[in-house]
Amino acid sequence: MSLEKALKGIEVAISLAGETKELLKAKKGVEVAMQLSDSSENQISDITCTLPLPIKDYDEKEGTKIFNWYLKKFKIKVVEWSKSSCGLAYYKKDKQGFWRIKVPKPTNADKFGVCMHEVKHIIDGWDGMRYVQEFRCDKFALDKLNEMNLDTTQWEKRMKWHVLSRVAMATNRGHRNVAKEVKNFYPNVDFTKWYGNKVFVWIDSPRGVGSKNPKYWDYIKIEIKKPQRRYF
Repeated sequence: MSLEKALKGIEVAISLAGETKELLKAKKGVEVAMQLSDSSENQISDITCTLPLPIKDYDEKEGTKIFNWYLKKFKIKVVEWSKSSCGLAYYKKDKQGFWRIKVPKPTNADKFGVCMHEVKHIIDGWDGMRYVQEFRCDKFALDKLNEMNLDTTQWEKRMKWHVLSRVAMATNRGHRNVAKEVKNFYPNVDFTKWYGNKVFVWIDSPRGVGSKNPKYWDYIKIEIKKPQRRYF
């Protein structure tokens, strides 16, 4: 990419997204590089600029195309369309050799994420700790949403509730070594405080803020309780 094209691209991005700090910094860098490249004493090679892309709206056709690609590649059949943003994957293939899932139609980003989550269950299988399976499926969906350059704010909040509630189920049953990949993804959660205690993860939203409200996932609560002693 020439410096002139890089500068033009930045100017187009500014016209679309406004004069953000990152874009103005990139523009200044290219202008300086152009000045240096024009000097006979300071010859430099062209540079490649990676620009932040404006967040776009979900494209149902694109999401459906991606989903159908995975269905075909891994021989997956949708046996039922969910009416809500919930899904499930069957453990066994049907008589025709197809894996089966129940998912909503990928009409929006959240439902597309559910589709990708269940697809990942089929890809990975069901070995290992359940909360690790759920984390990897949610993370796979998050990665696909990011690849489509979508706003993942709500998905990440929903994912946090989903994953941590599954971790709590495991630690409440005595699990004391939360997987490194989960700990690394949630560095602000001290799981060592969960060990030996009873942990509850839930959504405590105020009245009128239901699960269809984008703010619903803002009200995640984590409560750690010492186990009650039994006296005989």
